[in-house]
Amino acid sequence: MEPAAKAPRTVAGLALRAALLKDFDGARRLNSGLNGGKPGWNQDEPAVVEAACEQAARRFFRPDYDVREVTTYVSDMLARVPESKMRGGHLEIEAVVRAALGETDVALDGIRPAALHNIRHIVTTDMTYRLDMSAPEIDQMLSDAEQIAFGRGWNPPLAASD
Repeated sequence: MEPAAKAPRTVAGLALRAALLKDFDGARRLNSGLNGGKPGWNQDEPAVVEAACEQAARRFFRPDYDVREVTTYVSDMLARVPESKMRGGHLEIEAVVRAALGETDVALDGIRPAALHNIRHIVTTDMTYRLDMSAPEIDQMLSDAEQIAFGRGWNPPLAASD
């Protein structure tokens, strides 16, 4: 018997979990608690989405992927995702995916933080849906993403326990 997957514990992890499991009411409720429920932005919570995007991309693509596969994936995704939901074009999205795969010759500094977060969220969601990940697999991926974010020195707030 396999050990139970860890569950996400941060507000950002739980909000992303709700979206990945298509619990859109729960995602809206949890998203309202990001940044302590106050308007504005912090870097701690997007760090969880960044790490989740890396985890999803590394599951989606083989270790020996060809960069042309990334180009094809982005073209396919853009054909399926409404343009109104995206805050970046093909080149920006491809750069985000390549960076998530660990490529070091990719520059993301020209992408605004909110757009970068949006792209990572949509890519993570799309890849998770296409991989047909189960709830325990999503939980483990997000728990791992939280640990990566903490390991990188970020401090995404933990969700209040009920």
